[in-house]
Amino acid sequence: MEEFIIPIDDAIKGFFEHLKVNKRTILSSRFGDGKSFFLKSFKQDKCVREKFTFLTIYPVNYQVTSNQDIFALIKRDILFQLLINGMIDEEFEVPKDIVLWFYLQSKGESLISDLIHFLSAVAIPELEKVKVLVGMKTLELFKKLKSDFNELKNKSNQGEIVDKFIGIVNTSTIYEDDIITFIIKKSIEIYRKKEGKEVVLIVEDMDRIDPAHLFRILNIFSAHIDYSYKDFIKPDNSLAGNKFNLDNIVLVCDYLNVEKIFKHFYGVDTDFHGYIGKFLSS
Repeated sequence: MEEFIIPIDDAIKGFFEHLKVNKRTILSSRFGDGKSFFLKSFKQDKCVREKFTFLTIYPVNYQVTSNQDIFALIKRDILFQLLINGMIDEEFEVPKDIVLWFYLQSKGESLISDLIHFLSAVAIPELEKVKVLVGMKTLELFKKLKSDFNELKNKSNQGEIVDKFIGIVNTSTIYEDDIITFIIKKSIEIYRKKEGKEVVLIVEDMDRIDPAHLFRILNIFSAHIDYSYKDFIKPDNSLAGNKFNLDNIVLVCDYLNVEKIFKHFYGVDTDFHGYIGKFLSS
């Protein structure tokens, strides 16, 4: 008997038009209703592929221990996705102040060592893990970073390194702009200009993770709105951009289930719609 699939062309067209004007979206339906099937079909559409490039992460796979920050896992997972999709350009370098700052923070552990440590934590499939490792070995960016770190390790005078950092520090580096964040943001910026496509982050299975991590992730991706308040500016769509310079963020979950989790976690009288409204762009 021939398999019958309900046509979803109109839904794909509608979601395509939605993403063009909405920077943050929750794609919601109940478990088993076909969210993943829809997204797979959506990403294969010709018009969609010409307009968007997709990065997909699965926080449900994170092997999070009590002393690991979910934000660190997200940042490294997005960087791994950039490596897997060949989206890191050879042309840019990480500024010296950010390299020095990461070195001082990491107690001399190189970025490559740090990334290898996190590879298993984000549960990347073996074939894609090879792409990550090859990228870190062959890309000029990582070769240069390795050389810089080895040079710093050979310097015994920590005070000299601190003085050098203070002398060249970029005062615009604010709000979690560490070496990982810089590489992500700069890579997306270069890719967007080079390919003429918008970069969309899809965060799958949001309502299948631990409640504390669920709301931590929501807080991370809505944090740019709070930054406007710190500068005494009322946020709007032009000011409150997305984390990591992403064009769009799509959270995949059952909205009603997330609301139940929120009220169970924070109390039945808490304002879920006010909270979730900060994430949504419309």
